[in-house]
Amino acid sequence: MNRKTAEMRDRLTKPGSDRELIYLINPPVTKKQLSGAIGPIIKNLYFNSPPLGLGYLAAVLEQHGDEVRIIDAGVEELELHDIEKILRDARPDIIGITTTTNFFTNATELATDIKSYAGDTPIVIGGPHVSSCSETTLEKDCFDFGVVGEGEFTLLELVEALRSKSDDFSNIAGLVYRKAGSLISTGNRPLHKNLDDIPMPARHLLPIDKYVPQPNDGPYVPKHAMISSRGCPYKCIFCDHGTYGATYRSFTI
Repeated sequence: MNRKTAEMRDRLTKPGSDRELIYLINPPVTKKQLSGAIGPIIKNLYFNSPPLGLGYLAAVLEQHGDEVRIIDAGVEELELHDIEKILRDARPDIIGITTTTNFFTNATELATDIKSYAGDTPIVIGGPHVSSCSETTLEKDCFDFGVVGEGEFTLLELVEALRSKSDDFSNIAGLVYRKAGSLISTGNRPLHKNLDDIPMPARHLLPIDKYVPQPNDGPYVPKHAMISSRGCPYKCIFCDHGTYGATYRSFTI
């Protein structure tokens, strides 16, 4: 085991606890992707900021008493075998994976690999891709559940249902899953009106020192980021308003 993987294992291994242990993962980037024509763009644009989406999910779960760990595999330069060593040691109860469409193949490869050695661990897929293409995403049997749209409270309710050993997820809005060979969608969850209900992202779970600013960011290290609002009233043609709507909401604190 190399030093990098050992350090990750020590930071992420399951503590003594009777609470759920949940791992949230930003999938690894392959060597082929990094060595390709857009490799510098992938490394410097996609993975130079903390994944605050995972941070918000983690914060809500922690607020309700669960143990959460985040693996940002791209920025930590982890490969599938590195993640396997971490997860085999930690034995998480639930694994969540986020992905955009660009890296859906990466997320699928990661989930398929996890199923090969932790087949009974529920794998939840979230992020922009599943929110746009939930049915085709769940055609991949490496994913057990898909979270559509804003995921904080959908994931929280799913974790609570899994903790109680329930097999009825029909009342959890914003969820896609399979049952008896059929794909079930519980419909969209209404957008959360009061963003102040959501705690600040769990930055303490992220490798903050790994995020390096780009020339247009300024010279300060490490690089931090924040989200002050959600939604947008404008209609840019490259943005999918069908997924997230055009309702603008902001934090007040």
